[in-house]
Amino acid sequence: MVVVKPKQKVTEEQACTRQKADGFKINGEIHVKPDRFKSWIPTKRQRNALKEQKIILTEREDTATVERKIGGIKGKPRYYAIDVRALRRLASE
Repeated sequence: MVVVKPKQKVTEEQACTRQKADGFKINGEIHVKPDRFKSWIPTKRQRNALKEQKIILTEREDTATVERKIGGIKGKPRYYAIDVRALRRLASE
């Protein structure tokens, strides 16, 4: 995971690091690239269970991902956004 501070200039080295990263930590949230997340949580049923428990944060009901612009990454790709506090809460139950 690469820590990203929004709205800061990105060097070429940082852009390369971000392109190779599995995901990003942005303002206390974890944003994971879909291919990596699907390798960790392979079935849609498992991902939906995390969405139902509010571990995966969404902006729309029809998808479990969010769209984010991250400096050094072209466009506004979709990521799985993980609520770390909710994950800790669920893990402690």
